[in-house]
Amino acid sequence: MTTLMRWSEPSIQSGPPCTPTIKNHSVTHHDNYLYCFGGYDGRRNHMTLMIYSVRDHKWMLGKAAGSPPPGRNGHTATLANGERIIIIGGWL
Repeated sequence: MTTLMRWSEPSIQSGPPCTPTIKNHSVTHHDNYLYCFGGYDGRRNHMTLMIYSVRDHKWMLGKAAGSPPPGRNGHTATLANGERIIIIGGWL
């Protein structure tokens, strides 16, 4: 059996914060949200956590408990036990 998938471009709600303009970031999916961490903008590494609502097509600035890891790019991010995102490796 073949499943047909189709590319589409959603209408993204604008306003602060806007869509991140970074590369080499990680994105982790959990409960209708995409958690985007880190990345490189051509000048520096970032330690920002951005959250995209798949349902609402809207970006939000994320907050997490504790101290964030240093800004990095080229890392991996894995959802563990459905409640934590583990950041491993990358360039600082």
